[in-house]
Formats: sequence, C-alpha cells, structure tokens
Amino acid sequence: YSANVAMELIALRDIDADEEIFLDYGDLWDKAWRHHVSRWRPLSNAQQYVSPEDLNAQDPPQPLRYGDSAESHLQILYHGLFDDDEGWRDFAESGGNLTKYVELHGQEVYKAEILSVRIEDGRHLYTANLTLEAEEELDEVDFDAVTDGTMDHPGNLEYEIVVDKPREAFIYANRAYTGDAYQSNVFRFFPGIPDEIFPDAWRNIKRDFMPPRT
Repeated sequence: YSANVAMELIALRDIDADEEIFLDYGDLWDKAWRHHVSRWRPLSNAQQYVSPEDLNAQDPPQPLRYGDSAESHLQILYHGLFDDDEGWRDFAESGGNLTKYVELHGQEVYKAEILSVRIEDGRHLYTANLTLEAEEELDEVDFDAVTDGTMDHPGNLEYEIVVDKPREAFIYANRAYTGDAYQSNVFRFFPGIPDEIFPDAWRNIKRDFMPPRT
C-alpha cells in the first residue's frame, strides 16, 4: 500500500500494439518546463562526472577507484556471495566469467571500504572493511536507493574484514542523495489534473471542511 495519490485510466477506444500514449500535465507544468529549459545550465563539474552505472558496465571491470582516486559521489558495495572463496575460485578456474557468477547467484550487498589491493596471477585482489548494517537484499541494485547507513544507525554498526576478494566482488553505487534526481539543476514540478475530469460529487467539498492553509 502507498499513501501516494493513484487512479486508474480507462481507454475510450482500442489502443493499437506499440501505440504511444501521451499524458497532458497541464498548462502550468508546460510553462514551468519551458522556463526551466530556458534557464538550465550544466553543473560546473558535469564534464568530470562518471555514473556508477557506466563504471559497473565496464567489460572487463577496471581496477577499483577508492581513497583519493575516487569521485566524492561514489561508494563501493560488496557482493556477499564472494564470502564463499572456494565457490568463486572454482568458477573462475573452470573458465567462468565472475560477472556471470554474480548474475547467477543473486546480489546481497554491503557497503565496503577498500583497505588494500594486491595482484595475483594478473587478478586484482582486495581487502575491504564491510559495514554489515548497510546490508540490502535486492533482485537488482537500485543505486539511488542504497544509502551508506552510517547516519541512520550511529553507534550501532557491525564491521567485518574480507580479504583477497576479486574485482568482480565489488560494484559502485551513488552515495545517498547524490544521484541525478538530487542535483540542483533538475526539473521538479507537480503534474496537473484538470478539474473537469472529476465527477461533480468529488468537487463539492464545502470550504468549512477544508483544512486551513499554512
């Protein structure tokens, strides 16, 4: 259940396959959008920005950016399935792609702080400190939804060190409130609903019952 306003839309005619359906958000929304477009400018650091999605899509994965080399909006998450060292090593030694290993075995993730890295047989192996309170079990990682957890649970965190984990054990995510939707130059305006689409019975609330405006 949700406290958000919801409604069902009923088509008054048949809709063809692949036909695009449009919604009219109203004149106020359109005016606000045009005003936003006329004034919009990219942020000063836009050219340097790199998204976690782009970094996670690298094939093969590049060495992790962490410490001073990491962008401030990024955090690193660790796949818990790599706790099974025998499992992932056997998979890799049999010629399997560890990115596929993640797809096959789910995505239980923890916030990770990279402590060190070493190279063994051409493979980067990382030692990391995990924040167990930040655990999420997700079918797909929602990068904007995963927060770092430390502000929500001060003094109530558990930690664990993991050693010699491969690059594929880690993914990038946005830190809380640093995704695209939270930038200062994004467009925000409510979609309008014209009064005439509602029945009269829904529009006869007496002002005596209206809550006072603040």
